[in-house]
Amino acid sequence: MNKAQLLAISWGAAALFSFGLHSWGRWHPEPLLAPMPVVLLLVFSPALLLGGWLLNREKGESVDSDQECR
Repeated sequence: MNKAQLLAISWGAAALFSFGLHSWGRWHPEPLLAPMPVVLLLVFSPALLLGGWLLNREKGESVDSDQECR
């Protein structure tokens, strides 16, 4: 999968998720009471996943670049 396809899938999924939340909010206007663990999971999990991915990716690239130079 090339970068353009990955970008389109990511933005498309985010747009659908956003539209779904917007629609939910219009049908259910009362405040959503979410438990604190769920809120923390939603807030911190994307940053932790991306941070882990970046750290793992850097390790893989440094090994590959050393092999390419030899």
